[in-house]
Amino acid sequence: MHIISHTKIIKAQKDNPDCKNALEQWYRLTKRSNWQSFSEVKGCFPATDKVGDKFVFDIGGIEWLRSKATLSSLSLRERAGVRVIECRFTSTWLYNKLRLIAAIHFNTQRVFIRAVLTHKGYDKGDWK
Repeated sequence: MHIISHTKIIKAQKDNPDCKNALEQWYRLTKRSNWQSFSEVKGCFPATDKVGDKFVFDIGGIEWLRSKATLSSLSLRERAGVRVIECRFTSTWLYNKLRLIAAIHFNTQRVFIRAVLTHKGYDKGDWK
């Protein structure tokens, strides 16, 4: 996937240093993915919801890292002539500190990061 824009990830990492690794992991896995549907997104990131036309990812902090989420399998398969990366995690989601809101255009393989917010900012609806 082509992610637009990495600048929002970097800013969120500076604003929330305890979430730096979790945000970096989200960025790297998303960049290596080739999602074609919401179900494939949920396969990589189970704590993701679709709200209207946006996708809301729960991003963890220190507690999430302590849960030792590990990539249990990463496979490459081909579907209709398109290479698809499939990732599976073994983890316990203990806490989610941030919400990353994105628009995903599966047809063009682009992820547009709209906002990275705390739960308080998300609950205010600042991202809508």
